[in-house]
Amino acid sequence: QARPARDPEEDLPFLAPKGEPDRLFGVTPLSAGGPDAFGYRWSDSNEPGGPAFQWVEISATGTAIALSGDDVNAGPLPIGFDFPFYGTTFSTFRICSNGWLSFSSSLTQYSNTTLPNAGSTVPENLLAVFWDDLNFSAGAQAFYQYDGTRLIVEYKNVPRFLDSTHPNTFEVI
Repeated sequence: QARPARDPEEDLPFLAPKGEPDRLFGVTPLSAGGPDAFGYRWSDSNEPGGPAFQWVEISATGTAIALSGDDVNAGPLPIGFDFPFYGTTFSTFRICSNGWLSFSSSLTQYSNTTLPNAGSTVPENLLAVFWDDLNFSAGAQAFYQYDGTRLIVEYKNVPRFLDSTHPNTFEVI
């Protein structure tokens, strides 16, 4: 489904009301991109030459993150090392119940948008891992762990706001 043309500098004027399906945004079927203005590129594990898929289960060894309810943000939490990101170095991160991490934002934005975007309701310094309207209801958990070489953040059994019957488990390394 094509997205409507819009100025990326705008705030988010197309937000669906809470609890309503977001019909304008969705999964972008790209497997690689870049370089951007900073020279960053990305690719997923399905892309030839992309990173090898790996799952590191940390729910038994990681630190539990206190997230509970809908549209919440926790942190700052330690990364474990200095992390350079778009010209700034960070040593902490924040985690949002809506499937994204930020190195500085305490927003709780539940509806994703095109990036980059300088709108005031868009979290800055963002890793949009699984940006969706998620709900940390009963059974949903989050963990983080620095293993000496990398930070791992796991979201476990987190349902979408409108679909509590199909929880999602995902992580960022």
